[in-house]
Amino acid sequence: MVVIGLLVVIYFIEFNLMFFVGIILFFTSITRLSTSLTSYFNIFLSNNFKFGLMITGFIHGLSNLGGAPLLAITNGLYDNKKEIQVNIAYAYFTMAIIQLVILYITHMFIFEVHIIFFPLISILIFWFFGNRIFLWATESFYYNALTFFMFCYALLLIFKSVYYI
Repeated sequence: MVVIGLLVVIYFIEFNLMFFVGIILFFTSITRLSTSLTSYFNIFLSNNFKFGLMITGFIHGLSNLGGAPLLAITNGLYDNKKEIQVNIAYAYFTMAIIQLVILYITHMFIFEVHIIFFPLISILIFWFFGNRIFLWATESFYYNALTFFMFCYALLLIFKSVYYI
């Protein structure tokens, strides 16, 4: 689905899915505040996660915003912060590799030297700060922090799509 979404953007039309993804994240973050809604949402995602991953891949191909719905899916499927982190990393890595291969094949890949530094900076930040915070965080703190960041990101996406900054 990443391939299909990316090819649609390359050859047909560019989509702005910020509002749609923002609404999904907003709904998901609000749902996480209620244990009964969270339970229902988790059951729904566990029964339909393949469909959810297909939609996530398509959204990622169209807009590069697949990480947002991916967060909702992994949080619906897993309770353990390590399982959530590993599955998000695996899925994001897979989607990124697919994107890079398709961009290379279609001659749309643009390489600039400074791009190499962004992953290195991310690795250093995670190594020195992120991993320590992750190990320190309890399951409930991690859950609540993800809910908070999901809510903030939802509002930013909705605001950006409405005012198209």
